[in-house]
Amino acid sequence: MKYDALLALMEPILAHPTTITALHNEARNCLIAGDLNKSKRLEQLIKIFHNSYVPATVQIGAGTTFAYGGIGTIIHAQAKVGRNCSIGSNVTIGGGQGTHPATRLSVPKIEDNVYIATGAKIFGPVLVGKFSIIGANAVVTKDVPAFTIMGGNPAKEIKKITKDNYTRYKSFIGRNIEYSEGIFT
Repeated sequence: MKYDALLALMEPILAHPTTITALHNEARNCLIAGDLNKSKRLEQLIKIFHNSYVPATVQIGAGTTFAYGGIGTIIHAQAKVGRNCSIGSNVTIGGGQGTHPATRLSVPKIEDNVYIATGAKIFGPVLVGKFSIIGANAVVTKDVPAFTIMGGNPAKEIKKITKDNYTRYKSFIGRNIEYSEGIFT
């Protein structure tokens, strides 16, 4: 067959596919350990395997996942992403002008348990609050309060997530935690 040689060459990779999260964690560990060359090579694997740019300098919390392998994901080198977030394909988290008064960053900071749907763009010094949902293709350039669903271009508040409707959205923003009244504090 035409591609037998290529398949044979790629067999170790195909037998043990890896995620952006695994490659990023390894690249970040290498960066912290001072092995910049290996860190950069692992970043290149993210580009090659996932068509994405997620540098080792990005801080990504435990439990965060990339839907559909994170295809087309771009995250600014200084961005911060919290724990248990879900990031869709073709998402951009990029820089902008000025600095945020609370985070002192010129790039987005995404708090814990945030769901960012396919195609969403988050630009500039914004803070995306915990347990928020950013809708598909939304363009966020302003802070997103915790427990808020945002959509549109420019993004606007669609709905608040409350104790009464939380279970409706749990599969998006609370998949790795048990519900308790304490999450709203």
